[in-house]
Amino acid sequence: MSDATPTEQFRSPARPTEAALHIGGHAIGLAAYILERGGEFPPTLFFVKRGKREVVPLDVDDRLRFHDVWQGWVAANPEQAELSVYVADSSLMMAKGRIDAVLAHVFDHVEGVAWRFVMDYRPRKFLRSFSVEPPQLLSEDGTPQPLTAPERAQFAQGIRSVIAATKFWSKRISSILGNEGSPEEHRGSEELSRETATPSFGGSVVIRPSDTVLDLAGHAIGFGIWCVADDKFSPMVMFRKDGTLGYAYLSANSVDPNVLKDPATALGEIEPADRDEALKMWKMWIEQNPQGAQLSVFVADSFMTSDGVRSDVMQAHILDHADGTERRFFMRYRPKDPLRPFEVEPAEIITNDNQRVSLTSEERASFIRGILSVAKAASFWSTRIDGIR
Repeated sequence: MSDATPTEQFRSPARPTEAALHIGGHAIGLAAYILERGGEFPPTLFFVKRGKREVVPLDVDDRLRFHDVWQGWVAANPEQAELSVYVADSSLMMAKGRIDAVLAHVFDHVEGVAWRFVMDYRPRKFLRSFSVEPPQLLSEDGTPQPLTAPERAQFAQGIRSVIAATKFWSKRISSILGNEGSPEEHRGSEELSRETATPSFGGSVVIRPSDTVLDLAGHAIGFGIWCVADDKFSPMVMFRKDGTLGYAYLSANSVDPNVLKDPATALGEIEPADRDEALKMWKMWIEQNPQGAQLSVFVADSFMTSDGVRSDVMQAHILDHADGTERRFFMRYRPKDPLRPFEVEPAEIITNDNQRVSLTSEERASFIRGILSVAKAASFWSTRIDGIR
């Protein structure tokens, strides 16, 4: 065959064949399974010949060279493959921003055609499970196009052929098919609900929060945003007693009734092994309330979906221990990338029926006072406060 690259050698028809969908689903299904388990997924090339699927043993130490080696293999097709697929963990710029995605390039060597499939995924974070979006077909200019219902079904069949990942995909396959899925799956792929993120406290949510609640919410979210802007943020519990700000250090084996700390001191972090353990510790602290706190807040890095667009958010769940009412706040943020700086949006309230409510101008002022009380983050917030007033 010629030395032409796959891009030059193959044309891209409008719709993929069943065979292309099946192998694309298998490749992406395997990659997502490995990524969810916390491992790295190196670029991988495998092919189909006479109905048998095999991995191509490309010995490439330098990942930057893998793309060139892959193109050479596809152009030469030394195994006389009928279909081949190159799959890699990637990061793409889409209309909604930069996304983590698994990208699969499928080549039909018989017909001389090619397709690119992409599946957006969200890595696991504290209180947020690994989630995937329905696969899409990328056009020649990189525009994502949804698969039709029959195409999604064929793609899902390819995913199901990854036997080792059966349990992993059994809870997620409905999202690939475009179904609503179970309530638990729905919560796993959208904004954290009360049931998933915190225990039930009883009582109703007070829509209009007090200045004290707003101040604490602002402090907690302001600290969390400052942390995540440069690194990661571990979920935390903070509390107020008689006007003094403190923190609760929660360990895996016990609740440590720490002495109240001055607001200027470093705040403690929760470092659980997994979400269930963290929730157990959080519930234990709420039940015991060892410091006799009047207000406590659990703040965590999360994400939410609104109008079909997912956003990174810092969420704060505040409990009034006197009357059992809970308030939830969130602030959207956009991580920095090579093309734009770190950005934040004004904070909002989440009601008990998961409706978003904007803060009034007076409430924003109290919330911002809480943010400005994070002395360590003064420089960071000085250039961003005007954007959230």
